[in-house]
Amino acid sequence: MVRKRGEHGVILLTAAFFIVFAVLAGNFYRISYEGAAMPASYTDHSVTIEAGSCQGTIYDREMRPIVNAELQKAAVAVPSALDREKTAAYALDRKSFLDDFDKGQPFVFLCSDKALEEEGLTIFTVPVRYSENQTARHIVGYLSDGAGADGIEYAYDSLLRGDLPQNSVTYSTDGFGNILIGDGKKVFRSESYKSGVVLTLDKDI
Repeated sequence: MVRKRGEHGVILLTAAFFIVFAVLAGNFYRISYEGAAMPASYTDHSVTIEAGSCQGTIYDREMRPIVNAELQKAAVAVPSALDREKTAAYALDRKSFLDDFDKGQPFVFLCSDKALEEEGLTIFTVPVRYSENQTARHIVGYLSDGAGADGIEYAYDSLLRGDLPQNSVTYSTDGFGNILIGDGKKVFRSESYKSGVVLTLDKDI
């Protein structure tokens, strides 16, 4: 059977259409599958940064803190939204601050009480776990890799740490993971360090 020249063109066009359709359908399936398996941090288009560690406090019999007795300031910085030199003036460790700032990613640093909060700088109050002249070291114990390793720290590890909420700030991000300044931020300031364990010890004695 002899086909006309026009019929050959229709056949080729139809075949090309089905090939293109098959490629598009395959890509759509792949994108849909990868989207379903993508971690929530990417699909939600947001990033959350925690600042400091808010662990439960060990108190004496008069409810005076034996650990977490001092507080300090910690800040979450977004380099793209800050003036490098101006913000560095707040840092307790300037060199470490500049090294982290130049990496371009959000980071946490210890700052002075003079630090002023702005869109790209969120300031938190966090406890200092042990003081330089720590009271009752032999009873309090110590931490290893963030967990209680001895003493009260070990005996009440799950209560002093557990799932206590931490200070955090959440920013919206674009499709490339870049923080969207001006789109607002969600800040959670934890006071979980005020909970903890009360001992029969008297801090003065």
